[in-house]
Amino acid sequence: MEHMQIRMAKMEDLDEIAFVESECFPFGEAATKEKFAERIKEYGTHFWLMCEEEKVIAFVDGMVTDEKNLTDEMYEKACLHDEKGACR
Repeated sequence: MEHMQIRMAKMEDLDEIAFVESECFPFGEAATKEKFAERIKEYGTHFWLMCEEEKVIAFVDGMVTDEKNLTDEMYEKACLHDEKGACR
């Protein structure tokens, strides 16, 4: 029987996260391992993985902000995360 788990991302997950991203987005649009490392560092408690038998099969991540709409800059600059932002 397969075992599904949902947990927060760790730096050790970067290779698997980058692989999933590369399967879902074209080369020019997929975020890099370095961008994911920044996201985990800046808002790791908002970066969740779905794992099957310890293998990452999906993820969701998102910063907290006061802005009502996501901007391209937010995807590029994880440091724009504001843990006390109004849009939680």
